[in-house]
Amino acid sequence: MKKLKRTQRKYRCFRHRQKNFISTFLLLTMLLSLVACGSEAAPFQKTSGRSTYYGTWEAVSYEKDGVAATVEALEKSGNYTLSHTGLILRDDGRYYFYTPFNDEIAEWKVTTDGINADGDNIRFSNNKLALNVGTNEVYYFFKTSADMTFPEDRNISNDYFYGTWSVVGGYVKSTKLALTLAQIKSSYDSYIQSIIFSNTGKACVQSENKILTGDWKYSSGKIQFQFGSESAALTLKDNLIYLPFGSDNILFFEKSSADQTIPETSTETGLRPKFKEAMDSYEAFYDEYCEFMKKYKANPTDLTLLTQYTTMLTKLSDMNAKFKAWKSEDLNAEELKYYLEVSNRVMQKMLEVAQ
Repeated sequence: MKKLKRTQRKYRCFRHRQKNFISTFLLLTMLLSLVACGSEAAPFQKTSGRSTYYGTWEAVSYEKDGVAATVEALEKSGNYTLSHTGLILRDDGRYYFYTPFNDEIAEWKVTTDGINADGDNIRFSNNKLALNVGTNEVYYFFKTSADMTFPEDRNISNDYFYGTWSVVGGYVKSTKLALTLAQIKSSYDSYIQSIIFSNTGKACVQSENKILTGDWKYSSGKIQFQFGSESAALTLKDNLIYLPFGSDNILFFEKSSADQTIPETSTETGLRPKFKEAMDSYEAFYDEYCEFMKKYKANPTDLTLLTQYTTMLTKLSDMNAKFKAWKSEDLNAEELKYYLEVSNRVMQKMLEVAQ
Protein backbone atom coordinates (compact mmCIF):
# COMPACT_ATOMS: atom_id res chain seq x y z
CA MET A 1 0.00 0.00 0.00
CA LYS A 2 2.93 2.31 0.72
CA LYS A 3 4.07 1.71 -2.86
CA LEU A 4 0.82 3.20 -4.11
CA LYS A 5 1.32 6.34 -2.02
CA ARG A 6 4.89 6.79 -3.20
CA THR A 7 3.84 6.29 -6.81
CA GLN A 8 0.95 8.70 -6.39
CA ARG A 9 3.22 11.40 -4.91
CA LYS A 10 5.56 11.10 -7.89
CA TYR A 11 2.59 11.33 -10.21
CA ARG A 12 1.29 14.50 -8.53
CA CYS A 13 4.71 16.14 -8.94
CA PHE A 14 4.77 15.16 -12.59
CA ARG A 15 1.28 16.58 -13.19
CA HIS A 16 2.23 19.82 -11.45
CA ARG A 17 5.19 20.28 -13.76
CA GLN A 18 3.34 19.25 -16.91
CA LYS A 19 2.11 22.53 -18.43
CA ASN A 20 0.73 21.39 -21.75
CA PHE A 21 -2.50 20.78 -23.56
CA ILE A 22 -2.93 17.23 -22.34
CA SER A 23 -2.87 18.20 -18.68
CA THR A 24 -5.38 20.99 -19.29
CA PHE A 25 -7.62 18.69 -21.30
CA LEU A 26 -7.61 16.00 -18.63
CA LEU A 27 -8.49 18.51 -15.93
CA LEU A 28 -11.36 20.00 -17.94
CA THR A 29 -12.68 16.59 -18.88
CA MET A 30 -12.59 15.44 -15.28
CA LEU A 31 -14.53 18.50 -14.16
CA LEU A 32 -17.13 17.94 -16.88
CA SER A 33 -17.41 14.27 -15.92
CA LEU A 34 -18.09 14.78 -12.22
CA VAL A 35 -20.36 12.41 -10.45
CA ALA A 36 -23.77 14.06 -10.30
CA CYS A 37 -24.42 13.04 -6.74
CA GLY A 38 -21.52 15.22 -5.56
CA SER A 39 -18.83 14.51 -2.99
CA GLU A 40 -18.57 11.17 -1.21
CA ALA A 41 -16.95 12.66 1.87
CA ALA A 42 -19.80 11.78 4.25
CA PRO A 43 -19.06 11.37 7.98
CA PHE A 44 -17.26 8.08 8.45
CA GLN A 45 -19.19 5.34 10.19
CA LYS A 46 -17.82 2.97 12.75
CA THR A 47 -18.34 -0.66 11.92
CA SER A 48 -18.07 -3.97 13.70
CA GLY A 49 -17.69 -7.44 12.32
CA ARG A 50 -14.50 -8.52 10.64
CA SER A 51 -16.44 -10.50 8.02
CA THR A 52 -17.82 -7.23 6.65
CA TYR A 53 -14.52 -6.74 4.86
CA TYR A 54 -13.87 -10.24 3.52
CA GLY A 55 -13.78 -10.31 -0.28
CA THR A 56 -12.72 -8.31 -3.33
CA TRP A 57 -12.89 -4.51 -3.37
CA GLU A 58 -12.41 -2.61 -6.61
CA ALA A 59 -11.55 1.07 -7.07
CA VAL A 60 -14.71 2.89 -8.19
CA SER A 61 -14.09 6.60 -7.70
CA TYR A 62 -11.66 9.36 -6.86
CA GLU A 63 -12.06 12.58 -4.88
CA LYS A 64 -9.89 15.67 -4.77
CA ASP A 65 -10.77 18.75 -2.70
CA GLY A 66 -14.37 17.59 -2.40
CA VAL A 67 -14.80 17.01 -6.15
CA ALA A 68 -15.45 13.39 -7.17
CA ALA A 69 -15.17 11.45 -10.41
CA THR A 70 -15.82 7.81 -11.19
CA VAL A 71 -13.20 5.49 -12.63
CA GLU A 72 -15.24 5.40 -15.85
CA ALA A 73 -15.16 9.20 -16.10
CA LEU A 74 -11.42 9.23 -15.57
CA GLU A 75 -10.90 6.61 -18.27
CA LYS A 76 -12.97 8.61 -20.76
CA SER A 77 -10.61 11.52 -20.19
CA GLY A 78 -7.59 9.29 -20.76
CA ASN A 79 -6.60 9.00 -17.10
CA TYR A 80 -6.03 5.40 -15.96
CA THR A 81 -4.80 6.17 -12.45
CA LEU A 82 -7.35 3.84 -10.82
CA SER A 83 -8.05 1.37 -13.62
CA HIS A 84 -7.56 -2.31 -12.78
CA THR A 85 -6.87 -1.37 -9.16
CA GLY A 86 -8.28 -3.28 -6.21
CA LEU A 87 -7.91 -4.94 -2.86
CA ILE A 88 -8.61 -8.51 -1.74
CA LEU A 89 -9.07 -9.00 2.00
CA ARG A 90 -8.82 -12.56 3.33
CA ASP A 91 -10.08 -14.05 6.55
CA ASP A 92 -6.54 -15.18 7.48
CA GLY A 93 -5.42 -11.56 8.00
CA ARG A 94 -3.66 -11.11 4.67
CA TYR A 95 -4.54 -8.76 1.84
CA TYR A 96 -3.58 -8.50 -1.83
CA PHE A 97 -3.37 -5.00 -3.35
CA TYR A 98 -2.99 -4.66 -7.11
CA THR A 99 -2.60 -1.98 -9.77
CA PRO A 100 -1.64 -2.28 -13.47
CA PHE A 101 2.03 -1.75 -12.59
CA ASN A 102 2.60 -3.42 -9.23
CA ASP A 103 1.03 -5.53 -6.49
CA GLU A 104 1.76 -6.54 -2.93
CA ILE A 105 0.68 -8.95 -0.21
CA ALA A 106 0.74 -7.94 3.45
CA GLU A 107 -1.35 -8.09 6.63
CA TRP A 108 -4.49 -6.20 7.67
CA LYS A 109 -6.60 -5.77 10.80
CA VAL A 110 -9.88 -4.14 11.85
CA THR A 111 -9.81 -0.68 13.49
CA THR A 112 -12.53 1.45 15.08
CA ASP A 113 -13.41 3.19 11.81
CA GLY A 114 -12.29 0.69 9.18
CA ILE A 115 -9.14 -1.34 8.63
CA ASN A 116 -5.40 -0.93 8.84
CA ALA A 117 -3.47 -2.41 5.91
CA ASP A 118 0.26 -2.67 6.49
CA GLY A 119 0.24 0.52 8.58
CA ASP A 120 -2.17 2.52 6.39
CA ASN A 121 -5.58 3.38 7.83
CA ILE A 122 -8.44 2.80 5.38
CA ARG A 123 -11.76 4.10 6.60
CA PHE A 124 -15.18 2.56 6.00
CA SER A 125 -18.15 4.73 4.99
CA ASN A 126 -21.34 4.22 3.01
CA ASN A 127 -20.31 0.65 2.17
CA LYS A 128 -17.01 1.88 0.69
CA LEU A 129 -13.41 1.78 1.83
CA ALA A 130 -11.65 5.16 1.59
CA LEU A 131 -7.88 5.41 1.21
CA ASN A 132 -6.27 8.82 1.70
CA VAL A 133 -3.34 9.18 -0.72
CA GLY A 134 -2.63 12.87 -0.23
CA THR A 135 -3.99 16.14 1.12
CA ASN A 136 -7.75 16.12 0.48
CA GLU A 137 -7.27 13.27 -2.01
CA VAL A 138 -9.12 9.96 -1.59
CA TYR A 139 -9.51 6.68 -3.49
CA TYR A 140 -12.79 4.80 -2.92
CA PHE A 141 -13.17 1.02 -3.15
CA PHE A 142 -16.46 -0.88 -3.36
CA LYS A 143 -16.93 -4.54 -2.48
CA THR A 144 -17.74 -6.37 -5.72
CA SER A 145 -17.68 -9.98 -4.52
CA ALA A 146 -17.02 -12.25 -1.56
CA ASP A 147 -14.13 -13.88 -3.45
CA MET A 148 -11.02 -13.95 -1.25
CA THR A 149 -8.83 -15.88 -3.70
CA PHE A 150 -5.43 -14.42 -4.43
CA PRO A 151 -4.20 -14.77 -8.04
CA GLU A 152 -1.53 -17.22 -6.90
CA ASP A 153 -4.23 -19.51 -5.52
CA ARG A 154 -6.64 -19.45 -8.45
CA ASN A 155 -7.11 -22.73 -10.19
CA ILE A 156 -6.42 -21.59 -13.75
CA SER A 157 -5.30 -24.37 -16.05
CA ASN A 158 -3.04 -23.99 -19.03
CA ASP A 159 -5.87 -24.53 -21.49
CA TYR A 160 -7.25 -21.14 -20.46
CA PHE A 161 -4.38 -19.56 -22.40
CA TYR A 162 -4.34 -21.77 -25.49
CA GLY A 163 -4.88 -19.58 -28.55
CA THR A 164 -3.97 -16.13 -29.84
CA TRP A 165 -3.93 -13.02 -27.66
CA SER A 166 -3.86 -9.67 -29.48
CA VAL A 167 -2.74 -6.29 -28.19
CA VAL A 168 -5.71 -4.03 -27.38
CA GLY A 169 -4.05 -1.12 -25.61
CA GLY A 170 -1.41 -0.05 -23.18
CA TYR A 171 -0.40 2.11 -20.28
CA VAL A 172 2.41 4.59 -19.56
CA LYS A 173 3.59 4.03 -15.99
CA SER A 174 5.21 7.43 -15.42
CA THR A 175 2.17 9.48 -16.49
CA LYS A 176 -0.66 7.00 -15.70
CA LEU A 177 -2.08 7.67 -19.15
CA ALA A 178 -3.68 5.08 -21.39
CA LEU A 179 -2.36 4.10 -24.79
CA THR A 180 -4.97 3.24 -27.38
CA LEU A 181 -4.14 0.74 -30.09
CA ALA A 182 -4.01 3.59 -32.61
CA GLN A 183 -1.52 5.48 -30.42
CA ILE A 184 0.66 2.39 -30.07
CA LYS A 185 0.71 1.91 -33.85
CA SER A 186 1.62 5.55 -34.50
CA SER A 187 4.15 5.92 -31.68
CA TYR A 188 6.31 2.80 -32.05
CA ASP A 189 8.19 1.54 -35.09
CA SER A 190 7.94 -1.98 -33.74
CA TYR A 191 5.73 -3.42 -31.01
CA ILE A 192 4.40 -6.83 -30.05
CA GLN A 193 1.13 -7.39 -31.88
CA SER A 194 0.16 -10.81 -30.58
CA ILE A 195 1.12 -13.71 -28.33
CA ILE A 196 0.30 -17.32 -29.21
CA PHE A 197 0.18 -20.04 -26.56
CA SER A 198 0.27 -23.65 -27.75
CA ASN A 199 -0.68 -26.83 -25.88
CA THR A 200 2.76 -28.17 -26.83
CA GLY A 201 4.37 -25.87 -24.26
CA LYS A 202 5.59 -23.53 -26.98
CA ALA A 203 4.66 -19.87 -27.35
CA CYS A 204 5.62 -17.03 -29.63
CA VAL A 205 5.41 -13.27 -29.64
CA GLN A 206 4.92 -11.54 -32.97
CA SER A 207 5.71 -8.06 -34.15
CA GLU A 208 5.36 -6.80 -37.69
CA ASN A 209 8.70 -8.20 -38.81
CA LYS A 210 9.75 -10.62 -36.11
CA ILE A 211 8.61 -13.88 -34.57
CA LEU A 212 10.18 -14.97 -31.31
CA THR A 213 9.50 -18.54 -30.20
CA GLY A 214 10.13 -20.12 -26.81
CA ASP A 215 8.69 -22.14 -23.94
CA TRP A 216 5.98 -21.04 -21.51
CA LYS A 217 4.31 -22.10 -18.29
CA TYR A 218 1.75 -20.60 -15.91
CA SER A 219 2.13 -20.49 -12.14
CA SER A 220 0.81 -18.30 -9.31
CA GLY A 221 -0.71 -15.63 -11.50
CA LYS A 222 2.40 -15.29 -13.68
CA ILE A 223 3.19 -16.55 -17.16
CA GLN A 224 6.87 -17.38 -17.51
CA PHE A 225 8.15 -17.09 -21.07
CA GLN A 226 11.63 -18.42 -21.87
CA PHE A 227 13.31 -17.89 -25.23
CA GLY A 228 16.96 -18.87 -25.41
CA SER A 229 18.84 -17.22 -22.57
CA GLU A 230 16.20 -14.48 -22.23
CA SER A 231 13.04 -14.62 -20.12
CA ALA A 232 9.97 -12.52 -19.43
CA ALA A 233 7.20 -12.56 -16.83
CA LEU A 234 3.67 -11.79 -17.97
CA THR A 235 0.81 -11.11 -15.55
CA LEU A 236 -2.84 -12.14 -15.87
CA LYS A 237 -5.36 -9.61 -14.49
CA ASP A 238 -9.04 -9.16 -15.30
CA ASN A 239 -8.78 -11.56 -18.27
CA LEU A 240 -6.00 -9.42 -19.76
CA ILE A 241 -2.34 -10.32 -20.10
CA TYR A 242 0.01 -7.54 -19.01
CA LEU A 243 3.37 -7.43 -20.80
CA PRO A 244 6.11 -4.91 -19.87
CA PHE A 245 7.22 -3.04 -23.00
CA GLY A 246 10.35 -0.94 -22.71
CA SER A 247 11.15 0.70 -19.39
CA ASP A 248 7.95 2.71 -18.97
CA ASN A 249 5.12 0.94 -20.79
CA ILE A 250 2.76 -1.98 -20.33
CA LEU A 251 0.85 -3.58 -23.19
CA PHE A 252 -2.55 -5.23 -22.65
CA PHE A 253 -3.47 -8.40 -24.56
CA GLU A 254 -6.92 -9.93 -24.89
CA LYS A 255 -7.70 -13.40 -26.19
CA SER A 256 -8.82 -12.97 -29.80
CA SER A 257 -9.05 -16.53 -31.12
CA ALA A 258 -8.52 -20.19 -30.30
CA ASP A 259 -5.83 -20.50 -32.98
CA GLN A 260 -2.66 -21.81 -31.33
CA THR A 261 -0.63 -22.43 -34.46
CA ILE A 262 2.97 -21.36 -33.97
CA PRO A 263 4.29 -19.81 -37.23
CA GLU A 264 7.31 -21.45 -38.72
CA THR A 265 10.59 -19.66 -38.13
CA SER A 266 13.98 -20.12 -39.64
CA THR A 267 15.81 -23.18 -38.35
CA GLU A 268 19.10 -22.15 -39.92
CA THR A 269 22.19 -22.02 -37.77
CA GLY A 270 25.39 -20.17 -38.47
CA LEU A 271 25.69 -17.05 -40.59
CA ARG A 272 23.96 -16.98 -43.95
CA PRO A 273 26.45 -15.94 -46.68
CA LYS A 274 24.25 -13.02 -47.75
CA PHE A 275 24.00 -11.76 -44.17
CA LYS A 276 27.73 -12.17 -43.52
CA GLU A 277 28.56 -10.29 -46.71
CA ALA A 278 26.24 -7.42 -45.76
CA MET A 279 27.70 -7.12 -42.25
CA ASP A 280 31.31 -7.21 -43.45
CA SER A 281 30.55 -4.68 -46.18
CA TYR A 282 28.98 -2.36 -43.60
CA GLU A 283 31.98 -2.58 -41.29
CA ALA A 284 34.45 -2.17 -44.17
CA PHE A 285 32.66 1.01 -45.25
CA TYR A 286 32.96 2.44 -41.74
CA ASP A 287 36.67 1.63 -41.71
CA GLU A 288 36.95 3.69 -44.89
CA TYR A 289 34.68 6.42 -43.50
CA CYS A 290 36.62 6.75 -40.25
CA GLU A 291 39.93 7.02 -42.09
CA PHE A 292 38.45 9.69 -44.32
CA MET A 293 37.09 11.66 -41.34
CA LYS A 294 40.53 11.67 -39.71
CA LYS A 295 41.98 13.25 -42.87
CA TYR A 296 39.07 15.69 -43.14
CA LYS A 297 39.41 16.82 -39.52
CA ALA A 298 43.13 17.40 -40.06
CA ASN A 299 42.59 19.48 -43.22
CA PRO A 300 38.94 20.71 -43.46
CA THR A 301 39.72 23.29 -46.19
CA ASP A 302 41.04 20.75 -48.71
CA LEU A 303 38.73 21.05 -51.75
CA THR A 304 39.31 17.46 -52.78
CA LEU A 305 38.26 16.23 -49.35
CA LEU A 306 35.22 18.52 -49.37
CA THR A 307 34.06 16.97 -52.64
CA GLN A 308 34.61 13.46 -51.27
CA TYR A 309 32.76 14.39 -48.08
CA THR A 310 29.46 14.87 -49.93
CA THR A 311 29.87 11.49 -51.61
CA MET A 312 30.70 9.81 -48.30
CA LEU A 313 27.61 11.23 -46.62
CA THR A 314 25.37 9.85 -49.36
CA LYS A 315 26.95 6.42 -49.05
CA LEU A 316 26.75 6.63 -45.25
CA SER A 317 22.99 7.14 -45.36
CA ASP A 318 22.56 4.22 -47.76
CA MET A 319 24.71 1.82 -45.71
CA ASN A 320 22.93 2.72 -42.46
CA ALA A 321 19.52 2.07 -44.04
CA LYS A 322 20.61 -1.34 -45.31
CA PHE A 323 22.15 -2.28 -41.98
CA LYS A 324 19.01 -1.24 -40.07
CA ALA A 325 16.83 -3.28 -42.45
CA TRP A 326 18.60 -6.47 -41.38
CA LYS A 327 17.44 -5.88 -37.81
CA SER A 328 13.86 -6.42 -39.00
CA GLU A 329 14.75 -9.81 -40.48
CA ASP A 330 14.21 -13.09 -38.65
CA LEU A 331 17.82 -13.50 -37.54
CA ASN A 332 18.92 -16.66 -35.84
CA ALA A 333 20.82 -16.49 -32.56
CA GLU A 334 24.28 -16.52 -34.16
CA GLU A 335 23.33 -13.85 -36.69
CA LEU A 336 21.87 -11.61 -34.01
CA LYS A 337 25.06 -11.99 -31.98
CA TYR A 338 27.20 -11.08 -34.99
CA TYR A 339 24.92 -8.15 -35.85
CA LEU A 340 25.39 -6.69 -32.36
CA GLU A 341 29.13 -7.28 -32.43
CA VAL A 342 29.48 -5.41 -35.73
CA SER A 343 27.29 -2.59 -34.43
CA ASN A 344 29.41 -2.26 -31.27
CA ARG A 345 32.69 -2.29 -33.21
CA VAL A 346 31.46 0.42 -35.57
CA MET A 347 30.26 2.53 -32.67
CA GLN A 348 33.66 2.24 -30.99
CA LYS A 349 35.40 3.33 -34.18
CA MET A 350 33.14 6.37 -34.48
CA LEU A 351 33.83 7.32 -30.86
CA GLU A 352 37.57 7.18 -31.49
CA VAL A 353 37.21 9.50 -34.48
CA ALA A 354 35.10 11.94 -32.47
CA GLN A 355 37.74 12.26 -29.72
